[in-house]
Amino acid sequence: MPTMTKAAKPRAPPKPTLQGGQPYPLLLPFPFPSPRKASGQGSPATAALSPGILLYGSTRYATTNAHAKKVLMKDLSALLHIAGIISYSLSYKYLIDYPNYVSESYGWHWQFLTILGLTVAMMTFISGLLADLTLSPTLFALKNTLSLCSAPLEVLISILYWGISAIDRSLVVPPDLEPSTWADIGFHANPAIFLTLDLLLFSPPWTINALPAMGLSSSIAVAYWFWVEHCYSYNGWYPYPLFAQLDTPQRIILFGIAAVTMTASTVMLQWLYGMVNGWHHELGKTGLKNKKKA
Repeated sequence: MPTMTKAAKPRAPPKPTLQGGQPYPLLLPFPFPSPRKASGQGSPATAALSPGILLYGSTRYATTNAHAKKVLMKDLSALLHIAGIISYSLSYKYLIDYPNYVSESYGWHWQFLTILGLTVAMMTFISGLLADLTLSPTLFALKNTLSLCSAPLEVLISILYWGISAIDRSLVVPPDLEPSTWADIGFHANPAIFLTLDLLLFSPPWTINALPAMGLSSSIAVAYWFWVEHCYSYNGWYPYPLFAQLDTPQRIILFGIAAVTMTASTVMLQWLYGMVNGWHHELGKTGLKNKKKA
C-alpha cells in the first residue's frame, strides 16, 4: 500500500530587507522621528525614518507624533514672537526717525495710550520668545500674565482708534502728526492681531472672570487718566485732541466707556479661544467619560 506523504505548504516569499537583514518599511508617508528609537524598539535602520504609521510586512505599527507636534508648535510660536517683535521695533523706529514736538515734550510718546500698549506688547513678546528658547516655566507664566493685560488693551486701542477715526480722524490724530499708512497699521492694528494669534494658538486658556477683568480695566483707565493729566501739567496740551474738547465729567464717561470696552474685549477673546480650542476640551471630556463607562 503506497504511503501518503503530507504535501508541504508553499513557502511565503521573503520579506524585503535592508542591508543587514533589517525589515524594509512598506509605507513611509511622513518622515517624522519615531519615539521607538529612544525606547529601543524597532530597528535602528528604520527608527530615524519611522512615520506616524509603519507597515512591516503585514504588521501595523502605530506611533505617536506628540513630540514632533510640540517641537513644531514651539517653532511656530517663536516665529510669531519674532515677527511681532520686528513689527513693534519698526514702530519705535518710526518715532525716532520722524521726531516732532511730542518727542521733546514731557512724557515723550508714552503720553499716547497707543505707545503704552505697544510697550506692553513688546514686553509680552520678548518674554514669550525667551520662553520658547529656554522652555522656562517662569517665562511662560510671565508671558501669559502680560498677555492678560496687553491683548485686551491692544484690542481696545484698535476699536477706539479706528472707530473714532471713522467718525472724525482729527479727534485722535493731530493734523501735523498724521502717520504713514504702514506706520498707522503698525501702531493700531498689528499689535492686536499678533497678540490675538498668540492667545488663540500658543497660550493656555484665561481663567479671569468678568469682575476681575473689569477691575483690571478700570485700574488701567484710572492710571492712564492720572498720567495724562500729569503730563498736561507740564506740557499744557493733551496727546489726543478729543481730551481737550471734553470737560472733567465727560472725560470720566469716556474713560468709563474705555474700561467697559476693554472688559468686553477680554470676554470676547475668551469666547474666541473657546471657539478655536474648545472642541479639544470637549473631546477630552468625552473620552474621559467613555473610559469611566468602560
